[in-house]
Amino acid sequence: MKALLVLLLCFTLQAFGQEAQSSSGHDHHSSGTVETRGDTAMGFSHEKTAYHFRLYSDGGAIEVTADDPSDSSDITAIRTHLKHIAEMFSAGDFSAPMLIHDRFPAGVPELKLAKSAVLYRFEEIPSGAKVRIQTSDEKSLKAVHEFLRFQIADHHTGDITTTSSPGQTGHIVRQAPNFALKDLNGNTVNFSDFRGKVVVLNFWATWCPPCKVEIPWFIDMQNKYGSQGLQIVGISVDEGVPNVVASFAKQMGINYPVLLGGGEVKGVQDLPMTLYIGRDGGVLRLVPGLISRHDVEQTIRHALASPSIPDQQAQR
Repeated sequence: MKALLVLLLCFTLQAFGQEAQSSSGHDHHSSGTVETRGDTAMGFSHEKTAYHFRLYSDGGAIEVTADDPSDSSDITAIRTHLKHIAEMFSAGDFSAPMLIHDRFPAGVPELKLAKSAVLYRFEEIPSGAKVRIQTSDEKSLKAVHEFLRFQIADHHTGDITTTSSPGQTGHIVRQAPNFALKDLNGNTVNFSDFRGKVVVLNFWATWCPPCKVEIPWFIDMQNKYGSQGLQIVGISVDEGVPNVVASFAKQMGINYPVLLGGGEVKGVQDLPMTLYIGRDGGVLRLVPGLISRHDVEQTIRHALASPSIPDQQAQR
């Protein structure tokens, strides 16, 4: 159990550090406003598509896919838009992200000056497209990463803000530790029991108002995506009141395992706190506090679609 506590502290600090780094230098804008402007500028709805920003050791990528692979209209719109974006960026024209975000994103001034040092390549991918960004210039590479981190923060995509090698899917290359806690029936549950599934590890308490907001979302997600390999696991941090937790879970209609972490779990600074863990056990995202239902579902969909990385790579 001690390994879990250390991991939570580590990832909490890392998550806040990345958020501060990604958000520095600009005011916070409502993601809803950004999404509304984005829908207008891009020609397709954020509610029917998923977009992600990848940071690679040689640059990065902007990826957009349609939620419905049979939606030819959205797929065509995505590919038309990203092809145009690749052409605009290649010419040093970053007016599109300026319109969407209502200000120039971080890194843009440097990218405009260094357009000859950065390659923007349009590529079709299943159900959508991407703009692959590459550079061998150190200063330009820093600007590319600043630009992509800005996009991740302003769009609230939940993508990883550390770099990975091209071809990886942006895992934080750390493994969630094994641990054991009692469930509501007194049975011991090991985290390793869920190996091979996408696990959403949600820390909550009966006295936490935002926890009561998102628990029904997790109930719906378990129903909707359970057959695809999703496993929601709730960990109550209430101390010494297992009967209260059991009554609360029954009242809420929780349809996934609830474990008793009261007195065991330390390092949880904000409730709710949620870890999204890939099929290989790699932690994909840590979310302190409440985010939108749309953001929750997009993170789950992304995790279910992400291929596993080899264990030896994940443990580096």
